[in-house]
Parts: sequence; structure tokens; C-alpha cells
Amino acid sequence: MKKSNNKSKPLLIFYVLVAYVFVQFGWWSFLMVQQTNEIHAQKAELIILKSNETPQLNSDEQKLETDLQRKWWMIGGEGSVFLILMIIGISRVQKTFIAQTELANLQKNFLLSVTHELKSPIASSKLLLQTLHKRDLPKEQQHEIISNAIEDVDRLDNLVENILLATNIENHVLALHKEKINFSELLDELFQKLSSMYNTHTFEKNYDSEILFSADKTALSSIVLNLVENAVKYSP
Repeated sequence: MKKSNNKSKPLLIFYVLVAYVFVQFGWWSFLMVQQTNEIHAQKAELIILKSNETPQLNSDEQKLETDLQRKWWMIGGEGSVFLILMIIGISRVQKTFIAQTELANLQKNFLLSVTHELKSPIASSKLLLQTLHKRDLPKEQQHEIISNAIEDVDRLDNLVENILLATNIENHVLALHKEKINFSELLDELFQKLSSMYNTHTFEKNYDSEILFSADKTALSSIVLNLVENAVKYSP
């Protein structure tokens, strides 16, 4: 409940400011109308005073009425344009504000998720190395512990690569270096790495021996690894 209040507080401040702008606009419109009416009343009094001296002032009265109508149209037109522009601007600012808030929440969740994912291989590799350092184990067990530590380091390396890739994509600075690759050989390498990382799973290779095309090897490897890891984690 506290987090929800913290997220809605800036939005509440924004709406308060919008309400203040509309109140100020209404007050400005009221002052403009009041000033126009006062000027019209003063001119009308002058015409009445002059009419005692010169009886033929119908044309002056008509000019005054025409001038009043023209000012009313001017105030209405300017106010309408200003109101429309203000509503459009507030709508755009609101959409941008909400989008930035959602993006900030996504980045926060992403950092929390990445932090959790990074801690697992670090803690595991640290424990394995501490075990290897403190105990005098047979060579077979040493080899197994070292292999497991290397697997954790590989997981950590993949996570860092994914973070760098996501950062470059977000900042629009991702430079793809295309080269001719054998996709089948790349898959063999990746599945060998995945088999060591997820030794409880079996990966069936059902693709041609030579699939050749031009692509960025690093980016393509990251895509394949993400797809297979998601399949391992979130599918039966």
C-alpha cells in the first residue's frame, strides 16, 4: 500500500498543478470579460453625455456595439485556441509522465531481477572455490568442483553480456557486426554450453549440419541462449 502511495504522489501533484492552471485560465477569462464590459459601459456613458450636445449619434452607438461584438469574438477565439493548446499540452505531458513512471518501475524490477540472477552464480562459485581451498579433496572431486565453478562463471558471463546488450539497445548504440557464420556449428557450441549448465536436461539437435548466413554472432548467440534458457526455466 505504501509503494502504491509513493507511485501516485507525483501524479497527484501533476493533477493539482493542472487544476491550478485551469483555475488561472478561468480567472483570466473573467477579468478579460469584466474589463471589456467596463470599457463598453464607460464609452456608452460618454455617448449619452455627448448626445445632449449633438442629437445625431446613432452611428456612434452602432460603432460601439460593433466594437463590443468584435472584442467578444476576439476574446472567445483567443481563449478557445489557448484552451485547446493547453489541453493538448497537458495530455501530452500526462502521457509522457505516465510512460516515464512505468519505465522507471520496469527498470527497477529489472535491476532487482538481475541482482538476484547475479547473486546465484557468484554465491555458488564462491562456495565451490572455498571448498576447494579449505579441503584436501581427491583429484576427481577437484575436477568436478572446478567444472561446476566454470559453469557458474559462464552463467555469470552470459548474464553480463545480456545486461550490456540490453543497455546498448536501450541507448540506441548497438552496433551489429555481420559476418558469415555457420549457424549449425554455433548451435552445437551453445548446446554444449547449455548441457553443462543444465545437466539434468537433454537437448535434442534437430537441424541441418550446415546453415550458412550473415549475422552478428554475439547478438545471435544471446538470442538463442535466452530462448533456450527461458524454455528450460518456464516450460515442462
